[in-house]
Amino acid sequence: MIKFTQTQKEEFDLLYKIHDEMTIFNTLTEIKNNENKYPVLYSCLFNSPVSLKNQDDFIIAWNDPESISVVPEKYYLIIFNDMYVSLDPDKNIVFTAKDDYSKTYQKEFTDTQINELQQRKEFVNKINLQNCKIFIEKD
Repeated sequence: MIKFTQTQKEEFDLLYKIHDEMTIFNTLTEIKNNENKYPVLYSCLFNSPVSLKNQDDFIIAWNDPESISVVPEKYYLIIFNDMYVSLDPDKNIVFTAKDDYSKTYQKEFTDTQINELQQRKEFVNKINLQNCKIFIEKD
C-alpha cells in the first residue's frame, strides 16, 4: 500500500481525472511546473529528503490507484518561548500568547507545513521548528 495524506489524495485525484491524456512524465512535470496548484504533492515529490522514494511510490499509485491508503494527517502546535507560532490571514508569521484563541490565526500545522515554515527567513538557521512542535489530537 502507498500511504497518502488526505490532501495528497485530493491533489492526486485532480490529476487522475485527466489520466488518459498524460504520461507519468507529463504528470510529474505538471506538478513541478504548478507548485501553487499541487503544493503538497510538489513538496513531497520534489522538496523532501526522500523525494526519489516518494516519486517511486507516486508512479506505483498512478499505475494502480487502488494501492493508495489514506492516512489521517497529524497536526501540531509550534510553541516557542511560551508563544504559539501562528500565521495571520496574509500568511505572515505571528507569535501569539497561549491564551489567545483567535480564530483569525492558523496555529495547527502538518509536518509538511512545518517544513515549509522552516524555510522562511524568520526561522532558517535560527531555530529548528521540529523541536518545538507538540502533537494535538484531532476529531
